[in-house]
Amino acid sequence: MPGRRALRRTTRRRAARRHALLAVASAVVAIGAAAGLIEAGQDDRRRTTAVPEPTPPPVLQPLSPIAPPSVGVFRTSAPSPR
Repeated sequence: MPGRRALRRTTRRRAARRHALLAVASAVVAIGAAAGLIEAGQDDRRRTTAVPEPTPPPVLQPLSPIAPPSVGVFRTSAPSPR
């Protein structure tokens, strides 16, 4: 079982590593954000994302006439007795 002194030293080393990794991660994020801002401010001629081209409005075609229902399909009265 390690003593208090060794335990404290190990805890400090781990904390130092965490702080170093946090500093590196923060630097990577800052560099990425700066690169994104610089890229966004450049000319759009080099755009790499897809931009939809405008399409003409659709041309409406006249509807075909609806055929009248055949006799006996829609009965509104009771059937006639035979």
